[in-house]
Amino acid sequence: MPNSEVEKVRRLTGIVVDELLATRPGEKVLVVTDRAGMAENGDIIRQIVDRSREIGAETLLVEMNDNPKKGGEYLPEAVQRMMPGQDILISLTRTTSAPLPHHKVPIGLI
Repeated sequence: MPNSEVEKVRRLTGIVVDELLATRPGEKVLVVTDRAGMAENGDIIRQIVDRSREIGAETLLVEMNDNPKKGGEYLPEAVQRMMPGQDILISLTRTTSAPLPHHKVPIGLI
């Protein structure tokens, strides 16, 4: 069982990238976060990106601004344009309530 925070983050990363998403070499992975998400979970985000790249996935990390509105849908147009063609989308944001599963662009891609 992992003892340190670093070991816990590595274990969590393995579960997400290797087991749940079954990331494979050559797949396209887009990780979306916001400033608050990076501040709170940057260690996890960086490990997910690093592990995906180690596997050989073409991995992009996009850090968008925090949601300028209080609540509601926020997914910048530039991020929306990056989504088509990706094999895996990962959202680790704090100021937007689940932008990927609840936004029209990723829903359309599914």
